[in-house]
Amino acid sequence: MEEINIVEVFQLLLKRLWILILAFVFCAAIGFGYCKLILTPKYTANARVVITTGGILSNENIEDPTKITQQDVATSFAMLETYAITLDMLDMYYIVADEIQGQVAEKYSAGKLKNITSYKYSESSLVLSVVVTCTNQKDAVVIANSVAKQSPKYLQQFFPTTSAIVVEYSENSSKSYPNTFLTTLVAGVLGFAVVAIIIYIIAITDKTIKSEEHLTSLGLSVIGVVPDFTVVEKGGYYRHD
Repeated sequence: MEEINIVEVFQLLLKRLWILILAFVFCAAIGFGYCKLILTPKYTANARVVITTGGILSNENIEDPTKITQQDVATSFAMLETYAITLDMLDMYYIVADEIQGQVAEKYSAGKLKNITSYKYSESSLVLSVVVTCTNQKDAVVIANSVAKQSPKYLQQFFPTTSAIVVEYSENSSKSYPNTFLTTLVAGVLGFAVVAIIIYIIAITDKTIKSEEHLTSLGLSVIGVVPDFTVVEKGGYYRHD
């Protein structure tokens, strides 16, 4: 098997650099156009709710945090996942759907609201993030705020000792899909790579003898060279007598 010479590959690609650049630009333009003209943008809004178990959020404990027990804190952390699952029940979204009527541009059923809403939390915080992603920038904000607003009352139906307060309402939403820059860059790089591979394959499958050095590299001897009669110099051709 013939070994790959990195220097020769680099020189080969360098000679075809203009083709590679054209491939990059062409594919990048396709990726950019795909994002702008075909894909439907999506927007994400976030609201945050602090949820605790026991009396952590009581006025007495807020004034004197030393009264908060370790058990209440540990239980609150352990229950975060349960709270998120409870809030993600369909009944919750029927309540939200009723509240946002007349405030949103599109019509949202409880099922659709469930599909576009998710909850995020970490093991080091009692904050539950309400994340809403939809195709309307303003609707995402309205829905996220409505879910956050309804959360405390809804959770207390199932967990009477639970306290929840909204600590941050969403003020705006940001575009989360598609990532036009990344898609354009990836499309351009893929186009560049594919064309480079094609150029390399064509080169290694071309068995034409291109020079004396190429012939000797194959272990063959050069016994003669046919002169090039088509070399133009000063409007004429070399003459060989």
